[in-house]
This record gives sequence, C-alpha cells and structure tokens, in this order.
Amino acid sequence: WKQLLPVATGLSAEIASDITLLNSPLWKDFKVLTLTKNIRAESDEEFAEFLEDTGEGKYKGDHLPYVLIDEPGVMMPSQPSLIQSIYEGKLDDEEYLFRTCVLCTTNKHAEYVNSVVLKHVRGEERVYRAYDESREGIAQQMPPEFFCTNMESGMPPFWLRLRVGAIVILLRNLDLRSGLCNGTRLIVDAMYEKSVTVRQLDPRWKGQTHDIGRMEMTPPETKQQKALYTRTQLPFRL
Repeated sequence: WKQLLPVATGLSAEIASDITLLNSPLWKDFKVLTLTKNIRAESDEEFAEFLEDTGEGKYKGDHLPYVLIDEPGVMMPSQPSLIQSIYEGKLDDEEYLFRTCVLCTTNKHAEYVNSVVLKHVRGEERVYRAYDESREGIAQQMPPEFFCTNMESGMPPFWLRLRVGAIVILLRNLDLRSGLCNGTRLIVDAMYEKSVTVRQLDPRWKGQTHDIGRMEMTPPETKQQKALYTRTQLPFRL
C-alpha cells in the first residue's frame, strides 16, 4: 500500500533510487502486472487510513497495551515461576532443550532469563572476560563500564558466564557445511582457558563436536554510529 526506496545505509536518496529494480539490467526480463480495481481501499476509506496510520505508527486505538489472559494455568505469578515451569527437571533432556526457548523482547531481558536458567545447570562454571580495543578516538573517552555493560546486537557479553551442559547461541558463521552458522544452538561439553568444546544439538549434525576459541568481533555499524571498538571474546551468547 506504499512504495518505499530500498534500504541504502549511508547513501543519498539519489543513489538509493539508482539501485531500484527500474534501473537494474534485469528489469527488461520482468513482467509487470497492473491492478485494475482497488476493491478494498476504495470501498472502505476508513480501513485504508487505518492501514497507513498503523504502518507509520500513528494509530492510537482504544485498546489496552497488553493482552489479558484469564485461563487457569496459563498466567504465572512471576518470571522465575515461568522459567521453572519450563525447565525444571528437563535440563538434561537435550532434545527438549533444542525444541524449547523463552521468547524475550530485549537483550537485557534475555540476559536475565538465561542467568536464572544457568543457575540450575549443574556443570562446572567458568567466566570468560573479553578484551576490547578502541577503533575511534571517541571510544577512548568513554568509561570502561560502558563496554562492560553495553549489550550490542549480535555481540557476546563482556563477561561471558558458562557452565558445562549450558545451551549457547553461536553469533558468527564459521562453517556452514558443518552447521556452524549464526544462530546455531550448541551445548557446552568442556571449557578451557581460551576455548570451549561444544556439541551440535540439531538432528542433522547431532553429536558432532567442535573446538571454538576467542575471535575478534565488531559491532554492526549504522548510519548514525560507526563501530567504536573491536571485542575479542568467544562468539557465544546464552
């Protein structure tokens, strides 16, 4: 219902226009299908306006900002109760762990949930400290606490707390043929000073083990902000 230019980070509107399909050498091979009658929008202008306002974040309906659930057994009195109901007595069931997760709205919330679950894992614990190196002069003016507490998207934490038997998420594409890609869920089998041994949970590669060490990682850059530092850490998040 709305035509927008393609996303071209850091480029002008003119350059963004140049990379549209109309300017592609493949455009001559496209078949253009044209709508002859807009049945929905023309007959219901209110609905068309609702769609546009919703897409632009302007719609303000008379609805609660949350969903009410009254079914017994669905609502939990607290987050720890929710976590306990999902994982209690099942942290040794690898197939169940592979199929189960708790959805969170923010990285900070996910970090809290994972820290609660980790306390119930009975294996040996080790904490890995990252090494951050400034890439821009402005980063040198920031306090160390900024890097220790900042939760960048796609980056491992400064303090990575692991236990044998914990489930981790791989944050980098390492070997696609072996199933080691961004987002792969793995289980920690052994921990060393600068590396860990992890095992595949996915049925396609189930049982395969890999030794993965620390590596340099840079936060994703945006139009508004360049990457300020490079972090050397194990490429995992709980």
